[in-house]
Amino acid sequence: MPLRPAQAALHRRTRRPDPPAVAGWCRAHLPRLEVVELGHGLHFVQEDHPHAIGRGLADWLSRLPA
Repeated sequence: MPLRPAQAALHRRTRRPDPPAVAGWCRAHLPRLEVVELGHGLHFVQEDHPHAIGRGLADWLSRLPA
């Protein structure tokens, strides 16, 4: 049985959540997942990359069946 994201995403030394591990787990276990690479963000990534997030959502929405 695969690990749950919360278990798989803990950093080995600090035992704190590790965002790259969370993303890796999601990519491996969610076959219909779509990922948009945004680059580096500070604290609130939606404030650092609002236009890229909006474009990603608009693209996804345009591909939904009518």
